[in-house]
This record gives sequence, C-alpha cells and structure tokens, in this order.
Amino acid sequence: EEIAPSRASAGPAAKKRAAGVAPTVGVPWHLKLSADLANTAVECYALDGVVAVVKGTLSRRPGVETQIKRLGGKVHKNMTSLTTHLVDVDEAPGAEVLAEVERARRGGGSFEVVTAAWVDECSRVCAPVYAP
Repeated sequence: EEIAPSRASAGPAAKKRAAGVAPTVGVPWHLKLSADLANTAVECYALDGVVAVVKGTLSRRPGVETQIKRLGGKVHKNMTSLTTHLVDVDEAPGAEVLAEVERARRGGGSFEVVTAAWVDECSRVCAPVYAP
C-alpha cells in the first residue's frame, strides 16, 4: 500500500531537493554566489585587480557587470576604500554618478571614472586600457 506524501514534503524546499538544488539555509552570505557570477567564466584577466562600482542606466548595468567579471575584475554595489573604478554605463554622467563621485572624493577615495566603452575596449584588446 502506498503512503500519501505529507503536506510538508510538497513545499518549495521539497521541490528544490527533488530538482537537485542544494539548500542555502545556514550558508554564510559571502558563499552564496548569484547564478550570474557562478556561470561567469573568466575569458582573460584584462581587469585583474580592478574593483568596480557600476552606475547609470539600470537596464544596462547587469551586462557591464558581467563583462567586468569575465575580464577578471570584481564588482561591488557601493563605493568603498577598495574601489578602483567607477563605471558609468551612460556616455554623459548623470546626477547619480556625479553625486557618487562627489561623496567618494570628499571621503578621500581615489579611483578612475570610466565608461562602458572603456570596458568594451579592455575586452577587445584583452588588456587594461589607460589614457595617455
């Protein structure tokens, strides 16, 4: 005689277990990688050592963030003392970017302000591109 499954086993956790998804409960936050980061293979190390914050048009940010990771760089959500580059995805800096630059400079931050075109060029030549 078959035993009916309990109500608890039909929940989201049971579905994830059945699909082979590992539970993340109790896993430290810094070990929970987003699917995007986990599936991002480094293509070349053009941006190795770069810690970037991406600002500008919201819809363009994820693509630029992924590209930076593929080039060996790191992406943070907010400016810190570790930030080396502020990437503006828009060609003309908006109010958000200008305010971020002002806040960071008042705090003594030292970083480069670059555009998404700079990231594209670094990707194209597979090396960091610096202004002469």
